[in-house]
Amino acid sequence: MNFISEIVGGLAVVGVMGWALWRGVDLPVVLAALGFAVFALVMTLWSRRGDPGLLTDTPEAVLRSALGQARTGYRWALAGVAISLAGMVFLIVMLWVAEPVAEMRGPILAGAGLFLAACIGFYLRHARRCRQRMAAHRAALEALRDGRA
Repeated sequence: MNFISEIVGGLAVVGVMGWALWRGVDLPVVLAALGFAVFALVMTLWSRRGDPGLLTDTPEAVLRSALGQARTGYRWALAGVAISLAGMVFLIVMLWVAEPVAEMRGPILAGAGLFLAACIGFYLRHARRCRQRMAAHRAALEALRDGRA
């Protein structure tokens, strides 16, 4: 479900930016937003590559599947950190050039900065958990191969 919402959200931004360009929004602003949306879409696709799906034939296949899912989760977390950092940069740049919100720059940056920092914390926690799962799955695979399981 996350994957679908990430793709739909990215495509929605592309659509909104097309509409904004048609409505006369400055081309650099539209291009920056499109660049950010494309970056986020690419990171989403990168994070989901190689997902093995569910393999339930043998205990080894189940462990390989679980390891692959943990790797996918780890890439997703890294992509989330990268997108959040890019979002911070994008927000700063947009607020720098957006004169109509000049008096609101501080509160907007504070609120968005706290939100994105919380997101980064969530992604780092998720990455740590995925690394722990990967280590446990590798150890279990090794034990299974050595006949210790």
